[in-house]
Amino acid sequence: MAVDYELVDEIARAIVDFRRDLADHPEVGPDVSRTAAKVVEQLEQTSLRVRARAGFPEQSATGIIADLKVFNAARTVALVADMSAQKVRPEDGSRRKCSHVSGNDAHTAMLVGTAMLLHRSDVTSNIRFVWQSGGEMLSDGAQAMIRDGALADVDEVFAVHLWPGLELGKVGLVEGPVMASLDRFQLEIRGPRTVRAWHHRKIDAIRIGSAVVRELDKLNNGEPKRVGAGALRCVVTHLMAGREEEGVPPDQVVLEGELRALSNAERESARQRLDEVVRQCAETYGGSARLKIMPRGNVTVNARSSVGRAREWVGRQLGATSLATVQPSAFSSGLSGYLEQVPGAMVPLGCDGETAEPASLLLSPSFSFDDRCLALGIRVLAALATG
Repeated sequence: MAVDYELVDEIARAIVDFRRDLADHPEVGPDVSRTAAKVVEQLEQTSLRVRARAGFPEQSATGIIADLKVFNAARTVALVADMSAQKVRPEDGSRRKCSHVSGNDAHTAMLVGTAMLLHRSDVTSNIRFVWQSGGEMLSDGAQAMIRDGALADVDEVFAVHLWPGLELGKVGLVEGPVMASLDRFQLEIRGPRTVRAWHHRKIDAIRIGSAVVRELDKLNNGEPKRVGAGALRCVVTHLMAGREEEGVPPDQVVLEGELRALSNAERESARQRLDEVVRQCAETYGGSARLKIMPRGNVTVNARSSVGRAREWVGRQLGATSLATVQPSAFSSGLSGYLEQVPGAMVPLGCDGETAEPASLLLSPSFSFDDRCLALGIRVLAALATG
């Protein structure tokens, strides 16, 4: 047998404790020193060729590249995961200012478990294991790793991602766009300072900002729980007003938010429509506005050929009934950059723990999942790497 899948449950039991340790010590940004050290510590028990502190040219980068080389390999497959947490305070009674609310503790642990399984297997392809840092910065982490050779000579790349709403034990398959792009925006609105008592002078920055929020809400199309290809999400996440004197509203309001789309065309359209809404509201109410849009990550797009191979390989290992068709997600991934360079696929993984919202939602402070999905992730990644 090329891969002894009977070892998965034993490896997964050890990986659960490893994953929980990462969850108890989350790190954000490019410098995830402790997390990376823990990964390297596990990899030192294998025969892999390990290179730490990858992620050129960021000096604080703590990415890891580990290679499993075989003689006369016909191809090289890369498996990738992100180690970074998010700046979201967990609702677990701790004082931590960040947490793994996108499941990167699980993704990191699954990839470690896969390395522990495959290094003692008889495989026919070169396999590269890549752990990136900087996921909070989205595409920056992937680009740093790519510049440092993470995809050199790689023919295909795969990753798995926890997928709330997908039944535990199920593996999702999506051709084309699977996760959304992300742009953050900051909007500074100015309006005349005026005493509220004068009814003929009703325009101020807060009223202009409120009008913008109402119009932006209209930009969203589709039902919140069903995001189809090209669907747009425009969400105001923060509203900050200047200091208010008694009876006199502030002359400045700042809105911050996000644009998410599942196609490049819709992404560009969303930016244009946002700019139009801002200008129209400011002009209508006699104020001024300054808009800044900051790209954070591109659409994650699965190659049809890679999804086809994933369907065959995973189906062979887990059975056809384990496969499910899922809807693309409005969540954004820091791994999209790899799939822009070589064919590959992001594979959704059933992980249901708490089924009620918000615990079942990525980026929720109370996000949770069932640790039994770790064994599933190891099996899926191994199948994707070995065919």
